[in-house]
Amino acid sequence: MPAILPEPVRRQVELSIKATGGGLCIVDIRAMAAEIRARFPAEDIAVPDIAATAIRFAGQCGIPVELSGLSER
Repeated sequence: MPAILPEPVRRQVELSIKATGGGLCIVDIRAMAAEIRARFPAEDIAVPDIAATAIRFAGQCGIPVELSGLSER
């Protein structure tokens, strides 16, 4: 189960997803999650946890996503 993100991080995920133009672009989830993690280094949140939240939110908004590079080894 992914971690529950702090409110500022969750809000940034939502803003980043919405900034894609309402589904006119495909969101690269891995890149977006890594970028958000870099903006909040003190939170020490794993990229897959941010990605899981982003995938859920994008799905709720009907925005297509790219999932390559997210497999956990």
